[in-house]
Amino acid sequence: VYKEDLGKVSEGQTVTFQQEDGRVLAEGTISNVLPVISEASRTATARVIVDNAEHRLKPGQFVTARIDTGEGRPVVRVPSDAIVSVEDRMSVFVPTDDGFEPREVRTGDSARGYTEIISGLEADEAFVAEGAFTLKAQLEKDAFGDGHAH
Repeated sequence: VYKEDLGKVSEGQTVTFQQEDGRVLAEGTISNVLPVISEASRTATARVIVDNAEHRLKPGQFVTARIDTGEGRPVVRVPSDAIVSVEDRMSVFVPTDDGFEPREVRTGDSARGYTEIISGLEADEAFVAEGAFTLKAQLEKDAFGDGHAH
């Protein structure tokens, strides 16, 4: 749990574990929150009890843990490298029928390689997590080839 979120997290809260594509792997409840913040990562540990009878969660697997804090608004965070400047607008690439297109987003806080998206991308929307810089370069190359660079 990030240090700045620690005051919102407590025993008994529901936690949903999801893959990067949003698929739910497991749900559980927080059994305890350890009272120590790691000096290296500036995070604390919340222990969650889950039923993993179907073995969806695996040791070492990266997942997103969504904690229901009762605040109602999900925070959308994306890898900071997924955000690029396109025509002087902060953007993420989203899939379309024809490939990918940049979508303007408003960003918030950044920490540990992730940036909060305040608007422009919903929690359940697909986006390009890796390779945004390459897509931006291709977009600029295509625009330049058409005789107008942006």
